[in-house]
Amino acid sequence: MTRRVTVCMAAGVLLAMVMTAPAAGKGVEVNLALMSWGGGLSGSSSDWDHTVDKVFDGDPSTWWHVNNSFDWEWLVRDLGVPREVHRIRIIGGFSPPFTGPGPVQYAILGSADGVTYRQLASDSTWVQDGIIDRTIPSTIVRYVKLRVLQVQSQTTISEFEIYGYYTPPPPSIDPPAVCYVNDTSTSFSGSTRAGEVIRAHVSGEQVGETTAGPGGTWDMTITGLKPGVQWVVFTATAWGVTGEESDPVSIYVDLPPSKADLQAQIATLQEEKQALVDQNAALTQENAAVKEANATLAAKAKGLETQVIGLQAANALLKSENNALEIQAAELQNQIEAVEEANSTLAAENNALKGDVASLTKDRQALTAKNTQLKATVTQLEAQVASLKAANDTLAAENKALKAQVNTLTAVVGAANNALAALQADLRAVSKDSKFVLPGTTVAAKTQALVNAIKRLPRSSKLDLYQYLKRAR
Repeated sequence: MTRRVTVCMAAGVLLAMVMTAPAAGKGVEVNLALMSWGGGLSGSSSDWDHTVDKVFDGDPSTWWHVNNSFDWEWLVRDLGVPREVHRIRIIGGFSPPFTGPGPVQYAILGSADGVTYRQLASDSTWVQDGIIDRTIPSTIVRYVKLRVLQVQSQTTISEFEIYGYYTPPPPSIDPPAVCYVNDTSTSFSGSTRAGEVIRAHVSGEQVGETTAGPGGTWDMTITGLKPGVQWVVFTATAWGVTGEESDPVSIYVDLPPSKADLQAQIATLQEEKQALVDQNAALTQENAAVKEANATLAAKAKGLETQVIGLQAANALLKSENNALEIQAAELQNQIEAVEEANSTLAAENNALKGDVASLTKDRQALTAKNTQLKATVTQLEAQVASLKAANDTLAAENKALKAQVNTLTAVVGAANNALAALQADLRAVSKDSKFVLPGTTVAAKTQALVNAIKRLPRSSKLDLYQYLKRAR
């Protein structure tokens, strides 16, 4: 895939250059001969003002012209540092007032030190007033030489282009890896290669741009920063090629709070204070209600205990009466048996005493009915006693639950007292005032005094408290 770009060259002439997208990881293909690396250039000879530098000015309307018609004319481009080279492009031929076929054979050579050269390409085809575009095996060289091996007249060349892949390295950055600012803008500086364009980005959005000076140093002010942590990366662009991003620089923007923020914080603290006051009042009311309910239950329990004792006494009396009746019944049974025995021996008297026996029989039946009635009454009393025992057990369970609630509330109040006592001891140790006592006589009063003290702390101490409470969650 290729893309065409237009680059503004010297003398205001626009030169169209084809830049081919490289393989992954190689960078972008550029004309290394036009890039300023601090390297020089030289040639075997030149005629009038058609000097060697005309070949590397990016302008095809200028040219290098030798001052003789000899073979083995040459020119050399020093790339400044070893570079990857894989393509050569020559804009050559004759330009007026010269005529003739010009060179007919050339060679491309490369060198690492400018002394020892090796041949990279050679050809006997030379197109007059045309373009030679030659791909060569990719190689690493610093010096590239064009040698004219055979000519029919004087050599004339407009441009000698040397192509390789190039990606600018990330620019160096002077500040540390983490910056803290209290404004929406901040400044950075660093160094790179002279003339490179340095751009800064935050979350993909450009926030600054500058150009490195002649010594390679640069300064930049980035703007539009937002509160919180942001990551800034820098890139360098040279000859239309943008390099890789630098290591990210962390910027923590801590803007001073506005009046509205302070008012909101005060309102929040007041709401928290009122919530604590309301909570304390609610706990006080709940505690009083629990105490009142406990007293009521205690009175009910005492009344039930009295009723149970009375029922137990009544039950014992009924049992005693039943035992007495059973004894009486036994005695009557004995009497009846004696009467029956006497009746068997005194049959004659029995006939005479039938009226008495009938009367005694009626009395016996009446006693038996009464005994049955007494047994039914005892059964009912036993059922009532069992019901009273079940009710007493229910009341005892309710009393136990209320005692547990009272113990829980007592433990909460005790824990609060212990925490306040520990805080008072810490304050004594810190202030070395052994007589210091927290204001207030109750837990609520001491808690309110502690809230008032926290509100008066400086902002830095509140921030420390905030960080601690956030970690404690």
